[in-house]
Amino acid sequence: SYSFNLTTKNTSYSFNAQGSKTNIMKIKQLAQSEIFRHISILVSGTVLAQLIPISLQVFLRRLYPAELFGAMSVLAGLTGIFLYVFTLSYEFSIINPKEERQAHGIFKGVMLFSWLWTLIGILFLLFFQEHVIRWVNFPKQYAWWLYLLPLSVGVMGVYQGLQYLLIRQKAFKAISVNKLSRRAFEGISQLFFGIFGIQVGLLLGQIIGNLANVISGFYQVKKKGINWTDASASEVKLALKTYKNYPLYYLSPALFNTIGVSMPIIYLNKFYGTTVSGYFDLMQLVLTVPSAFLSVAISQVFLQNMSERYKNGQSIRKNLMQLAGALVVGAVLLIAVFSFFGEELYALVFGDAWRTSGQYAEWMVFKYALVFVVSPISSVFIALEKIKISSMWQIFYFLMIMMLGQLYTPNLFDFLSRYIVIDLISYSIYFGLIVYVVFKYERSISKV
Repeated sequence: SYSFNLTTKNTSYSFNAQGSKTNIMKIKQLAQSEIFRHISILVSGTVLAQLIPISLQVFLRRLYPAELFGAMSVLAGLTGIFLYVFTLSYEFSIINPKEERQAHGIFKGVMLFSWLWTLIGILFLLFFQEHVIRWVNFPKQYAWWLYLLPLSVGVMGVYQGLQYLLIRQKAFKAISVNKLSRRAFEGISQLFFGIFGIQVGLLLGQIIGNLANVISGFYQVKKKGINWTDASASEVKLALKTYKNYPLYYLSPALFNTIGVSMPIIYLNKFYGTTVSGYFDLMQLVLTVPSAFLSVAISQVFLQNMSERYKNGQSIRKNLMQLAGALVVGAVLLIAVFSFFGEELYALVFGDAWRTSGQYAEWMVFKYALVFVVSPISSVFIALEKIKISSMWQIFYFLMIMMLGQLYTPNLFDFLSRYIVIDLISYSIYFGLIVYVVFKYERSISKV
């Protein structure tokens, strides 16, 4: 026997074990509900978008050496860190204003900050490139790649704003199209350059993909009739002032959190070399596939849905519990597969040269399984406007990861074990904070 309850935007669904015609009709209604339609669109688009680079990895890992992927992983880590700085985290506030012009003003502010920081970043590297190379142990033969880093981050910052404009309009199909455009151009370009032995093609392909993403994003925004240019300079200034809490209270903790996520690969590169970070990069890429396929897409839909329900004073507990339950099942399957067969799977799919990545996966899968569960539902902090609580945890996580840098040991697997323990403790605390925030909100609306 079973029972099943779900509350969507307009309707509450309840099912029991009887299997009656009424229940069948309710299931059909559920399948046709707005939130499930949005999830299916965004998940399918995300799956297709991620299948492109994942499937091409089978060939790319045979065309480019591990050292190149290690250098790219360091650049990716630095990109993640600087992205929050470039946009000042204003893009997250785009979904909140009731007035469209105010949302457009925030977007224009995001673009302005992105390109301003791009210029500053290029000027910084002109004077301090050698210091950056020494700090991250970046291969000197690829040193000029660093100059493309600010441009890449600036382009991604602009797209972050575009994406949240589309989320605001529930244009999840458009977001899926953008994801496909980016991955298709990126993957095909990298494959083309690799076939002809152009090693810088790994970086050029990524830049081409990001540009395609932005072009597609602007096209989708225009197609949806979003006139983001209607906000005047004074309205931009007012909108940024109105939502100044995001850079004040969200930027620094979010930056700390991103540094925490990005620093392990930078530590690995610094302590153990670019080849090791290349192996770690492939391990991480595969273990985050479930998140790329499901958790990120679902969290974007639930962010919009929970934000809307919060504005209307409606319950979110049932939806959130069902999402968490489904993610737990996925996490258990992830552990079962990679903890027993990780090394063999990596060698079979990517070639025997990448067997080491599978060894890393057998250790790291427990960490990624927990993150797979917690990350999507953490969007509740944004939806319920409890970013201060989330910020406190992000600062805590930053301090924990920075402590990892002091736990260096010549034995790589001892270092990875310490990393796993830090993440298991940190994300368990994060999950506890999510439960606390949700139940506190539910109690507040039950008194109304």
